[in-house]
Parts: sequence; C-alpha cells; structure tokens
Amino acid sequence: MEHWFHGDGRPDAELLADAKAFGVILAEPEPVQFVVWPENVATVQLFIDCQTQWRTTGAGVIGLDYSVVLAVATLSGASDPLSLLRDIQVMETRAVELINAEAKEATKA
Repeated sequence: MEHWFHGDGRPDAELLADAKAFGVILAEPEPVQFVVWPENVATVQLFIDCQTQWRTTGAGVIGLDYSVVLAVATLSGASDPLSLLRDIQVMETRAVELINAEAKEATKA
C-alpha cells in the first residue's frame, strides 16, 4: 500500500517544472514504506476508502462520518462492519490529533 495520509513526499510534475524554471534543485526523498499485517488490511483499506469523509468544525477536524464508514464497510462486503468501525476509531483518534496539530502549526507560520 502507498503512504496516503501525508503523501509519499515526492514532488509532483508541476513542482519539478517550477523548480527547474527557477534553477532550484529539489532533493528526492526516499519513499516511505511500511507493512500492514494481514489481519489489519481490511481496516486500513476502509480507512483509505473513507479518507474524504471527515467531519470538521471551525475548531478543526472532529472525526469521521460513521454513517458513511458503516455504509462503505457494508458495500465492500465486510462480514463484521461494527468490528471494522471499532478498529477505524483507533486510527481515527490518532489521525485527528495529527491533522489538528499540523493545522495549528501551519497557522503559526
């Protein structure tokens, strides 16, 4: 699986073209690779499938839209959608912390 949350760190074609136009040489970072244990593949895939289903407020991200998460789990043929939702909640808790911390840091700059 690809590192989807913050991207893979590689510049896209437009950024490379802009850098070249200004004579800037960009370093190419090594892609981030990780292993997903077989028992977690369904949870990680569901998390990826729901990556645009975040609920937000003026204060930041508050969590995933569980009605969508359960609908996607059901549509994907999950045998135990409730168990997948509970697993997703573990990932969601950390993701909310990271997203909101990153947003807070960006507003300081």
